Amino acid sequence: MNYLYDYHIHTTYSIDGKNTILEVCKSAVEKGLKEIAITDHFEPKNRSGIESTSFVFRLKPISS
Repeated sequence: MNYLYDYHIHTTYSIDGKNTILEVCKSAVEKGLKEIAITDHFEPKNRSGIESTSFVFRLKPISS
């Protein structure tokens, strides 16, 4: 089954994320996703004072 959207992705800003935002975006474009949502929860290691956040990205491949 092919999905066009993924609305629950964690990056290295969350303890359970393994990829940076850039890596996540590149991977999503390679997989043909049209939209993704970064749904990181900020852990004490970030000391940002923010508990959680979400960002939605509409993806468009960049021509080289």
